[in-house]
Amino acid sequence: MKRIKNFSVSLLVSALLLMPTGQAFACEEHEKIELVSAGSNHSLALKTDGTVWAWGNNMFGQLGDDSTKESTVPKQVSALGNVVKIDAGSGVHSLALKKDGTVWGWGGNGQWQVGSASGSIVTTPAQIEGLEEVKDIAAGAEFNLALKENGSVWAWGKNELGLGDEASSKASKIPVEVANLDNVKKIKAGSFHSLALKNDGTVWAWGDNKYGQSGLGKNIYNSKVPVQVEGMTDVIDISAGYYYSLALKSDGTVWSWGENSYEQLGINNKTTQYTPVQVLNLENVVEVEAGRFHSFAKKEDGTVWAWGGNGSGGFGNGKTTNDSLPVEITNLEGYKTLSSGNVHSLGVSAEGFAFGWGGNTFGQIGDGTKSGKNIPIQVLGQ
Repeated sequence: MKRIKNFSVSLLVSALLLMPTGQAFACEEHEKIELVSAGSNHSLALKTDGTVWAWGNNMFGQLGDDSTKESTVPKQVSALGNVVKIDAGSGVHSLALKKDGTVWGWGGNGQWQVGSASGSIVTTPAQIEGLEEVKDIAAGAEFNLALKENGSVWAWGKNELGLGDEASSKASKIPVEVANLDNVKKIKAGSFHSLALKNDGTVWAWGDNKYGQSGLGKNIYNSKVPVQVEGMTDVIDISAGYYYSLALKSDGTVWSWGENSYEQLGINNKTTQYTPVQVLNLENVVEVEAGRFHSFAKKEDGTVWAWGGNGSGGFGNGKTTNDSLPVEITNLEGYKTLSSGNVHSLGVSAEGFAFGWGGNTFGQIGDGTKSGKNIPIQVLGQ
């Protein structure tokens, strides 16, 4: 018996040594994934135990593991727990909201997007000063938003095109309150523009409008303070892409505006739209998600639809051709949540597993390789 026991232990040790490094992402009983966030070239995942995991590009420390070495498999973000929300943004930094209402950031800090933390690169999470009682966060390219429990919105980071406080163009390392905005229930940040959804169903926008992404008309280049987006009433969900925006109305219709060179507005053409237009052939939608070049919509029946740029396989339908109208992605039916980034996408299956697909130059899919995939691949270590 002793000989058999030692042999069994030996086999177990050998198996552990051969296990992929990403297996640290898992636990014995499969700690489920709550949320995922696809950034420019890196990815974040939030587990039900409140820990955050990251993979992909790490040139600016955006993986939060106290290094600048990229990873093709998930690595736990250092000393960060009790997290309830994450956002990888469209730049090279990451944000997390803790259960106690505090906000933490890490990664590139050249425009103070990680707050008052010292250095242009912050490789481990640092608390954003001056923020408490926060219930939502949104990361842009080089700026961030925070929504407080009282319905006020706060912003910090790059201020060249406006943080919403009518201040100068100087970057702000301390969060400033966005002017003329209250009773907000949801916030979203594009590359250089911001969206806010109020409790009354109206949508407000500020920042860059060069491509119409703020929906303020063709003659307004940018707005430093929030302006109501015309025609957007009875809205229940919003999403800000790189240079475009999406809004979901209570009747299940989806509306879009902004840059459209990859047909990401879903209107069967490539014409830039400076005010909202209805996405064609789409109804009964309950959730929308905007990325850099492609968009997702989830319907009441659990089906997922995508449109826009698909050259890197970001739709997950096994193809690399663009679509100017929404197409059903059967591979994603029943997914709990979706996130579209630069050229890759992430999703959480009904069973609580994370999947990635699309461009993978920096390992941002999380499958242990750097080769692109045009169908969902389970992230390693689950």
